[in-house]
Amino acid sequence: MRVAWYTPYSNTSAIGLFSHEVITALLEAGHHVTLIRSERNKSETFSTTYKQICEIVPAYRFHDNAAQFLKPFDLVVYNIGNHFDNHYFALAHQKHRAGITLLHDFLLHHLAMQWASEETGNSYPKLLFQEAGPDALQAYRAANSSTEEQNADWLLTRAIDFPVLRFAAPNTIGLVAHALFYQKIAQNLIQCPVTTIPLAFPLSPYYRLPPPTLPNQAPCRLLTIGDVNKNKRIESVIKALGSSIQLSKQWQYRVIGSVSSSYKNKLLTLASQMAANVDLEILGKISEQQLQEEINASQAIACLRYPILEGASASALVSLASSRPTLISQGGCYREIPDELVYRVNQTAEIASIAEHIQAISDDYAKAIELGQKARQWVAERHSGKQYAEQLLKFWNDVRVQSPILQVADKIGGILAKWECPRDLSLATKAGDIIESLFTSHKSS
Repeated sequence: MRVAWYTPYSNTSAIGLFSHEVITALLEAGHHVTLIRSERNKSETFSTTYKQICEIVPAYRFHDNAAQFLKPFDLVVYNIGNHFDNHYFALAHQKHRAGITLLHDFLLHHLAMQWASEETGNSYPKLLFQEAGPDALQAYRAANSSTEEQNADWLLTRAIDFPVLRFAAPNTIGLVAHALFYQKIAQNLIQCPVTTIPLAFPLSPYYRLPPPTLPNQAPCRLLTIGDVNKNKRIESVIKALGSSIQLSKQWQYRVIGSVSSSYKNKLLTLASQMAANVDLEILGKISEQQLQEEINASQAIACLRYPILEGASASALVSLASSRPTLISQGGCYREIPDELVYRVNQTAEIASIAEHIQAISDDYAKAIELGQKARQWVAERHSGKQYAEQLLKFWNDVRVQSPILQVADKIGGILAKWECPRDLSLATKAGDIIESLFTSHKSS
């Protein structure tokens, strides 16, 4: 089978790493894959050191002739995440060829804001109204009226209550979620077959790391990895360590990932002002080799989020694959990790819960190591590229016979959108009922 696979493929993209893993499995199964670079701009962020495992074509080269270019492929796969420049051509080319959309993020409001302003000629509030209705628009205006930083409160509080997904999968015949928590939501919003496949990620280097050990004299190391922002709960970890003289002496907290200078200074100031001074090191962005060395030297990893915006967490998979004791949030994609493999943080009493779990790790590190090794085995069985490729192809076989009817629905929906019809329009409901009756008839034949 010939597969066109839209993805960012730069060194900075976790979705690029995911794609490399799954494409390798597809090639090993005997399929022909063309990797289509979906990034909008060819710049420094476009560069990659990934090994070329298949044909690679930047999408900008055939942008004016996309329909003709995609015609020979049996299956087109569009990876979509919450980053406009990374996924520009995956969005722009869906109208030319129906395919399967892999939805990496549940929250797509950043993507929607830029897509609305730069591509549709409409405003984001207008797109929000079309996607989520008047209640969403009212909540958006209320959130923005209470902050000096445009959209900050909205994105960190209310936006998750009003998902916008349809604009990102306008011509899809099937959608893949990476966690159960947003599968049903996506199905209700997009009205196409939806399945959940656990995220694949290249974890081999972390499987090879030895189990952690306690240091002889130096303090233990607690890590947080990934882009450094407010919803990673770093401030809560600092407050938890700073609430106890014992914990602050036992643990050094190391934060790894891209960070703004202003937020870095805020975190360092907070650590220095705690009642028990927190030993905080903010390393910024480091190489993959350095990351492996940091994890190898660590005794635990805090992988926390609130709000939980991701469809899946690559950093959580890395932590579990490394067999390090891992602090995990409640809800979202983290809900699918068994409680007995992690230290689950209670978000209603977050700081106290973090402190309690770090103390438990300190008090019984043998148990912590045992949990970490069980977590490594669980990840290896559930999150491989091979299992992802196999489930994706099975899903494709299930949905492709339905594609003509789904494309009719997309065309009708596109017309209604151009008329700026609200989502609760009775005509839209009637059209949906007619299409559903066709679908039922088709399945029974």
